[in-house]
Amino acid sequence: LRAVNTKKIIPISTPAGHTGFVQASNMGQNIQYSISKAALNMTVVQFALALKAEGFTVIALCPGIVNTWNPGGEPPSK
Repeated sequence: LRAVNTKKIIPISTPAGHTGFVQASNMGQNIQYSISKAALNMTVVQFALALKAEGFTVIALCPGIVNTWNPGGEPPSK
């Protein structure tokens, strides 16, 4: 990544990793998922600070709630 002109790192996250969202939405049933996304969000902050001097843009995109399909289950309703 250091060799290219556009230095961007953009992982996909979710509001489920944000304490305010989890508390407001009462989303306590997805503990492991929320913890992993909170860790991702902090990793993004740390890399953004560490790589800023090298011209990197590091942000997490949080598309919000997305109706995804679990290949082991039923497809989402339309």
